[in-house]
Formats: sequence, structure tokens, C-alpha cells
Amino acid sequence: MSDDAYGATIAKRRLARYLTAARLRSGYTANHACDILNWGRGKVGRFEANQWKRPEMSDIRDLIRIYGIDGEEKDEIEELAIKARSRPWWREYPEIFDSEFPGYENDATTIRVFMPLVLPAALASSRNAVTMPSTVPKRPTNGALLPSVPRNKRPDS
Repeated sequence: MSDDAYGATIAKRRLARYLTAARLRSGYTANHACDILNWGRGKVGRFEANQWKRPEMSDIRDLIRIYGIDGEEKDEIEELAIKARSRPWWREYPEIFDSEFPGYENDATTIRVFMPLVLPAALASSRNAVTMPSTVPKRPTNGALLPSVPRNKRPDS
């Protein structure tokens, strides 16, 4: 992974939030902003909903201009747009990664995983054992899922 691709997913998301907040402060509706810039209706809405692959700098600068953004906030928005334009490595594998989830994992500072190691008691009965997902046998062969049923009354006996 190259260093320039780090943060693209989160940068796009933050950029969308900044643009939404700036539009609301300026008092424009999304359609009004599109009309001012002579864009097709819905373009600003797609930006704000983070439904874009790579933001165009000219579009971002147009929005900055009509929203009246300047100074440090303008610099931050432009920096986010530059970061968001980088092409992350997983985009080269659309048949495997068809969403933004690899980007969130890539940009994460902490990843937590929860994997229960104990079978909950509710699943230990014979009635519930047959309603478990198809990855678990419907009729347990070793009786491990049925500890509360005496051996002579188990379905596999």
C-alpha cells in the first residue's frame, strides 16, 4: 500500500460532511447550488451523500467559491479533496471488493473482533439446534450441542 492512498475513504467521508455543513451555513439548498453552478440536479446531493469515486478539484473549488469558504477551512477542504482523490489499492480488485469496507479497515486505528467461544444456552436445546444456520449440522452427531438432554433421549441414539 502506498502512503498517498492512506486515508482516502475517510477523507471522502469527511469532505462530504464539510461540504454539507458549508452549504447549510450558506443557506442554499442542494438544488439551488446545482442551479447556480449550472450542474445537473442531484450532483451536490451525491457529493454530500458520499456517492462518488473521486472528487474533481474543479467541482470542489466551485462549491468553496459559492459557499463563501475561505481561510483555514478552505485549505482543509482542499487537502481532504486531494487525499480523497488518491486511488486505494483495493480498487484494482472490483470483483473482490465491491464496497468501501476495505477503506474503513485500512484507515482504522483500532480493529476489534468479537468471537464468542461459548455456545449460548438458548442454542443448546434440541428445538433450537435445528434452527441454527446451515453451517451447523441440523442433527448433531456427537451430542455436543445437547448437553441438557439425557443420552438415551437424544435424537441420534
